[in-house]
Parts: sequence; structure tokens; C-alpha cells
Amino acid sequence: MNTPYYEHSVERSLTEQLHVLSTAILQESPHWAETLARFAAEAARLETCADNWQEKYSFGRQVENIYGGMGSFNDVTFSSRVQEQKTLLYQTVEDYLRLCWKQLGRTWYHVADSERFQVGDHVVFVHGEVICLDRRGEPAKAPKSDLVYTVVELYSNDIDNMALYLVSSGSRFRVARHNALRRSSPQPAA
Repeated sequence: MNTPYYEHSVERSLTEQLHVLSTAILQESPHWAETLARFAAEAARLETCADNWQEKYSFGRQVENIYGGMGSFNDVTFSSRVQEQKTLLYQTVEDYLRLCWKQLGRTWYHVADSERFQVGDHVVFVHGEVICLDRRGEPAKAPKSDLVYTVVELYSNDIDNMALYLVSSGSRFRVARHNALRRSSPQPAA
């Protein structure tokens, strides 16, 4: 269970990172600096709203959305130091959204380390299982497929804390949830 200290820490970290990054990019990208500064002010306001998790969740989605689509914040190139800050902000937004999701009482998972797939494991999709949740939290189902994938990396955790993996089959790469995969033997060489 998350403690009030953890909750405050995640919220404070988001506010601080938005502020620091908006200041760091002011000269290079005034538009995005202004956007991040507005977000920092809103994050600071929401820190004072102890139990307003739905509003916090909606706010987190707004911040996350600047990272998607053509012409997004993600498309702007900065110095390596600022790029690292940009990546850290995205990771913090994901942590913030997971915190809000859990506080809203939505489904929450825990995959024990001993059950997680390892890099190099061979897996197949479990047809019909939820392979990912989209940005609205809506499920997408695993397709029926005979392809054997190799786990490339433990990617992250989904918004409901389900482990996510980057898997590949030849030149096909995909992110998939733990529950949508099962171990398989490697495909024989052709």
C-alpha cells in the first residue's frame, strides 16, 4: 500500500520536474516552456487537494499526452542533459498515473519477480488476453498468432502495475503485458 509520504513524494517530484524542465528550455523552446510552466502551476495546486484523485488522474493524462503524436514535445530535440530530464519527467508522469489509478480503486496487479519473464525467454501471445491498455485505460486484446517472440527487455509496468515487456519476432517488435504471454519453445530455424 502506498503511504502518504510516497504519494506526496510522487506529486512533489512531478511538480519540481515540470518547473525545472520549463526553466531549462525557456530559451530554446518558449512554447513548450510555457506549457510546462502551466502544468507545474497546476501540479502544485493539485498537491493541496488531498483526495481529488480523479482530477489528478485527468491532469496526469494531459501531461502524458504532450509526449504523443506528430509535433509533440517528444519530437523536440534538446541537449543530452535536457533530454535526460525530459525522459525522467515522462517516467515520473507514468508513476503519477499509476499512483492515481491505484488511489481510484481500480484493478491493481503484482507480478512476483520469480514469475517475470527474463530477457531471452521465448513467449507466445495468449489469444484474447489483454495485451495492453491504451491511454484511456481501455484494453486491447492479444491477436491469434503462431509467432514465437523473444523477450528483449522488461519494458516497464502498465498503469495497473502489470509488468510490460518489449518482445520481438524477427523484425516485429511489440510491447505486451505479462498476462498476455506464456512461455514457449524457440521456433525451429527455417
